[in-house]
Formats: sequence, structure tokens, C-alpha cells
Amino acid sequence: MKSLRRDGAIILAAALLLLLGLVLTYPCQAAESERTPPSLSDFVFLGAGSLADLSPGDNCPQSRRACIEAYLKAVPAPARNVLQKSNPDPEHILSFRRKRLVEQVCIFMGQDARPEAQNFIRDLVLRSEWEGMPDGPQAEGESARRWLENHKQARIRPFVELFHAHRMRAAAEAAERGQAPELVRQYSDAYRSALDAARKSSPPLITCLAEDLESQTSVYLPSGFRLTLQGCVKAGERFERDFGRRFLFILEPMAGGWEIQVRQKGREENLARLSPPLHFAPNPREIEGWHLASSLQAYPSCAAAAGTGPENPRRFIFSPEVGLTIGVPAAARSVTPQDIETIGRHGRGALSIERFAFGPQKDGCPQIDWMEFSVEIQGGRE
Repeated sequence: MKSLRRDGAIILAAALLLLLGLVLTYPCQAAESERTPPSLSDFVFLGAGSLADLSPGDNCPQSRRACIEAYLKAVPAPARNVLQKSNPDPEHILSFRRKRLVEQVCIFMGQDARPEAQNFIRDLVLRSEWEGMPDGPQAEGESARRWLENHKQARIRPFVELFHAHRMRAAAEAAERGQAPELVRQYSDAYRSALDAARKSSPPLITCLAEDLESQTSVYLPSGFRLTLQGCVKAGERFERDFGRRFLFILEPMAGGWEIQVRQKGREENLARLSPPLHFAPNPREIEGWHLASSLQAYPSCAAAAGTGPENPRRFIFSPEVGLTIGVPAAARSVTPQDIETIGRHGRGALSIERFAFGPQKDGCPQIDWMEFSVEIQGGRE
């Protein structure tokens, strides 16, 4: 009887260890969750929400999480008291925004820049409401540009340039909504010029803020759709998720991994197939094991070269015009840089590979056994 009990205990322990091993080997059994991560540029330039709203959740993409964590670490205690508060009543909204903007300048450019920050914010034009028109953000951005003209050696120049860029982009979006193409071009050019000027600066937090601003499909008028999720796939599995009213995000299994696809419901066309670079392999849409290998010395018969895969996160663009008016197989002309820009204005996304494990080799190359990922997709029209 004791022998039977002992054998039963051994079998039970072995089963538990096997189950634990399966859980550790395949974390994909956990259901994916969804959360809209905060936008650092919205928080800084629009005063959206409180500091607590900015805290990254578990599902925040790694690239964005790193920037938000660096920002939160740089916020001193006195500034936290200001940034923890949400917008007050309309009567005090402008003074509240000015106070927060002073703190934001000091966080990004250093506390000893406070006198210069106060000077800038005092001279800055701020409107309580933009009312969906370009005049408000344009006036605020123009006042920032004029301040820079009068303070050419300003230490806080990179922050002011990004503020100017943000307001010009907001003005361009409002002008586009108002169907004023000349103004759209004018404000878009001003946005690009100011953003490029700010990017020449070296402070890491300024780089983070610039990248966050550039990654937003919309900074003022709401985007048509936005999807943020975490997921996990095993080798050979297909992942699919609806977003917007008519699109699908798909990880389509292929030899050695997956292809990132965006489809319009009812169409087989991969709307992301023109994601750049177009003429160099591999494309960021493709995810294969050898892309993720730090070294291929353990795979001497693999023909691929380690370290030559796309960077992480994998960025892609998409538009329902792909296959209809852009990139039509029978078209006489090839895809132009203007076409790529048009596609990117409709929608863009980034897939971050968070964790993975290799399985058995195939043709001498490493194969992905499972992969955890996060995805953020934004678009301007549904």
C-alpha cells in the first residue's frame, strides 16, 4: 500500500512538473490584454490628464515604455505636485497650463533653465479653446517661433522647437478637416522643419519626445482608429484582431515565422505590403528566427547572416488604396515616395517583439517556437 502511495505521489509530482514546464515553455496560453498607452507628447504639450495617467501599463510597447519611464524618473518632487493635478475650472485653465508648461520645460532642459522657461511661457500665446480651427494652434506655434527669433541662443531651444512643431501639426490637421490644402501644406512644412531642427539636439528626453510626436497619427483631431494590444503566438499559429470598423491585423504563418498583414474585411490584399524599404530584404513585415539570433555560430549550415534582420520594433504602414490606386500590379508606373507618404498618412503601426524562444532547427536555421509581442496601430480614417 505504501508503495502504491509513493508511486502515486511520484506520478502526481511528475505531472505537475510537466504542466509547469508546458506553462513556462508556452507563455502564449495567457490571453492577450488591451490598453491604450498614454502619449507623452499629448501629456507634455496639451496637458492631457495627470501624471498618474502617464504611468505605462504592462501592455505598453517596449519602445514607448522606456521613454515614459525615463521621463517619470526625471520629474522632480516639486513638479509632481503640479503635474498630478488635472485641468481646473475654465476660468483658471490658461494659468494652470502655463504653470505646467514651465515644469515641462525644466524637466526636459534642466532645472537651471527655469528663468528662461518662465520668460518663454510668459511671452507665449495660449488660447483656451481651438474649436476645431487652425487659427488657435497656428497662433500659439507662431508665438513660439517669434520667441526663438528673439532668443537665438536660448538653451531651451529644442523644447520650444518641438512645441512649435506640435502646434503646426495641429494646425495642419484642422486645415485638412476644413479642406484648405494650401494651409495644410504650409503648416505641414513648418511642422517638419521645426521637428527636424529639434532632432539635431542631443538630450535623450528630447529625442524621446520627438519620436513620440512623430509616431502619433493625430495630435489634435481624433484619429479614425487606434489599437493597442499584447499577444502571443506559437509556431504555425495565426493571430487575427479586428480594429476600426473594417480592418484586420494579422500575423500570417509563413516558413520560419510570420508575416505582418493588414487587410480590409472582404479583401485578400495585404494593405501593409508597401511598407518600406521596398527593395531590400528582409522587410520589417517579415519575422523569422534568424532575424532574432544574436549569432549564427551555433547554426553553421544556415545561409542567413546574423544581425542583418529588421530592427525591433517592426514598423509598417497601410492604406486601403494599396492594390486599388497605389501599387496596382498592372500599373504602368512604379510606387513613388509620394505614394509611400500617402499610405503612411492613412495608417501606421509598430510591432515590438517582447520575448521569444527558439525551437528545433529547419534547414540549419533557428526557428521561433513562440513569440510574445505588443502592437500599436493608429490611423486617420476608418
